[in-house]
Amino acid sequence: MMRRVLVLVAIVLAMGCREGQTEPETSQLPDQVVEGFTLHESASGERLYTLEAETAYVYESQQRIDVCLPVVYFYDEDGQVHATLEADQGAIYSRTDDLVARGDVFVQTADSTLLWTDSLCWSNRTRQVKTDARVEIETPRGWVAGQGLISDAGLNKIEIQSEVEGTSEYRFDHRTEEEPEEENHR
Repeated sequence: MMRRVLVLVAIVLAMGCREGQTEPETSQLPDQVVEGFTLHESASGERLYTLEAETAYVYESQQRIDVCLPVVYFYDEDGQVHATLEADQGAIYSRTDDLVARGDVFVQTADSTLLWTDSLCWSNRTRQVKTDARVEIETPRGWVAGQGLISDAGLNKIEIQSEVEGTSEYRFDHRTEEEPEEENHR
């Protein structure tokens, strides 16, 4: 009797260990695995970005490369790095050269602007970064947070979509269109 109980317990434990673990489908396996991955992207001779990752998983049929611990260096027109992005993971879409970063995304620009979010997409066609997630941005002159973002890679032209809050040293002119701008006559 004791032997039957032990066999039954062993079967239940073996089934419990397998539960939740599924064998990957053959179509889901990567075509290539690359350690120490680097990708350079340019257009018309202009360097756009360099992506470095610890590991890359290439899915040729899906035209996608999944990367672990990506670091992306975005370049300005003079070929100088003007922003660096770091994330836990990401994806490169080969057909469009668009990028997606996920998990503790952090961006730092050459002018010391910092951005934190949990996901960020780079559109190679529009040369903009976008997210629907919550963002927090810190600059030498203030702090802003909100939901959703559209910006250039250097975070120079930032549009926060909603729920904006923050502090700033910037001064804004709050005149309406009906109010003419005062001219300085000397």
